[in-house]
Amino acid sequence: MLSSYETSVKGNKPRPVSNKLSLGPAGREPEIDRAGDVVSTLDHDRLSAFESTTYASRPCSPVGTQPTLSNRLNEIQIPKVGWGIFVAIPALIATGFSVYLMFHWASGTKVVGCDGTLFNCDHVLNTKWASWFGMPVSGLAVANYAVLLTALVLAQFGTPKQRKWSWSMVIGCSFAAGAAALWFGYLQAFVLKHYCPYCLAAHGCGLILALGLLVLRPFGMKLNLQLMCVALVSVLALALGQVIAEEPQTYEVQIFQNSGKVMDDAMVPSGANEPSKEIPDIFEPPQAVDESAIIEAPEVSSSLLRINRSINQATMLFVSLTNPTLIVQDSGTTDAQETPKQESSSDQPQATEDSSKQPETRRLVSIGGGAVMLDVSVWPVAGDPQAEMVFVEMFDYNCGHCRQTHATVKKVKEILGDKVAAIALPLPLNLECNNQITQTLPAFAESCLLAKLAVAVWKTDPTKFCEFHDWMFTGDKAPTYEQARKHAESLVDPGSLQSMYDSKLPSQYIEKHVQIYSRLQKGTIPKLMFKSTSIVGLCQSPTHLIEILKRDGPLVPTAVVPQTPKIASGASTGEPQPSTPSGIAK
Repeated sequence: MLSSYETSVKGNKPRPVSNKLSLGPAGREPEIDRAGDVVSTLDHDRLSAFESTTYASRPCSPVGTQPTLSNRLNEIQIPKVGWGIFVAIPALIATGFSVYLMFHWASGTKVVGCDGTLFNCDHVLNTKWASWFGMPVSGLAVANYAVLLTALVLAQFGTPKQRKWSWSMVIGCSFAAGAAALWFGYLQAFVLKHYCPYCLAAHGCGLILALGLLVLRPFGMKLNLQLMCVALVSVLALALGQVIAEEPQTYEVQIFQNSGKVMDDAMVPSGANEPSKEIPDIFEPPQAVDESAIIEAPEVSSSLLRINRSINQATMLFVSLTNPTLIVQDSGTTDAQETPKQESSSDQPQATEDSSKQPETRRLVSIGGGAVMLDVSVWPVAGDPQAEMVFVEMFDYNCGHCRQTHATVKKVKEILGDKVAAIALPLPLNLECNNQITQTLPAFAESCLLAKLAVAVWKTDPTKFCEFHDWMFTGDKAPTYEQARKHAESLVDPGSLQSMYDSKLPSQYIEKHVQIYSRLQKGTIPKLMFKSTSIVGLCQSPTHLIEILKRDGPLVPTAVVPQTPKIASGASTGEPQPSTPSGIAK
């Protein structure tokens, strides 16, 4: 009765289904196990289904050999259409986010809505962790999902053999996406400490695919484990390539042509200490005005002015009727006498003026190829104003890249010591005090307040400015205005600080900073500016910064003739002149 089954088992061939089996007691036929032994009795329908789905479709492996991947593929059942939909939806969503990130990388445009302190795409996407041997990881994600979706289409419409192999590609790509999601999630949370929401969305889709296929196991655990090992190896190769890679250059180096107002390198011998003979156009800071010394003219009513004019006219008419020659003599003698007085008064100050115009030596920092010249003594300096090398740092305390760039500047100062100093120009990215930008992001809501506070600290006590300036850049996030104010009051006199902060001078300095920013082609901050070079963007290379400093940082003292203030006509004699009310003819 069982000879046909025994023969098929021993020969390792597919077992034929026999319809001529003797029925056991109670009209039931025997149940056959894989060894061919009779265990119990089953209905004829169950036997037929068992044989047709198990033995006829799953050939036995030769004795003593391990099952191969090809055999595993032959053993899997092709899933229903629902599994294709489950895989397709997350894969399409992840592909869309990955394509957008790859477009951002290729075009250099800014990622929309990702400029906060926690979610900062510019930081995440401009590190070495965002690429693999020069290729953006978003491009690798697009390639992975393209293979997955192509295999998913073949798994639905191909031949049975193609469908099985296609499903194996779908499983492998899904596991690779899940493993990559874990790797990049770790990097954002513990290494970069910033997040990219678009990246997180794509990684979330990859995790859904991997966990769904792993937990539900529509193809069996053994095949899942084999394909999972292949995916892990590929992600380990990705991680290893990123670990050994160097940080990419995340900044732009702008080179300016000499404007003619500043001497070329050929005109200045290296190491020269002699003051230059150029007379540059110096960008002057705002001047402090003693508001308490300003005397406002009393307001005069229009009726009083009309009465005064009528009295003057009546007086002149009376004089002309009583003694007309008096007017002629007075007018002639007045002209004759005033003319030499005016000449002598104009000649005398001129001689004094010429003798007082002695050239003075000023330490000037040229930036933008001579577009702007700044006197070190009248601008906020972080470091020794007499340092050998001085450059200009333009920043916003709330800017993430500015904070990282300042860390690089601080490393350079530790290496070079007192040889280097920086003119610190806070440039708030806030429309309230900067009309050169288009919008104010929530992260920069207090930028104007912090910038004014920094200027007020410098004006109150310049020796404490560097300490306050470095403290403001401590940590990954800028302090609030209240925190910064408390720290500033611990460094300088609170009363003097309040008086300076309430004055117009800090706001006027910020306006000057904005003017300098406008002259130098605007663009991205941070900016590290030198004589003929500017570093724009995130700079994390102390070596490159030191190279530019040694080439463009040294200052040459410049002899400048002080300019005399312009005096309005009619006031050259220094004597008080009568004022004419508005609307009254002389």
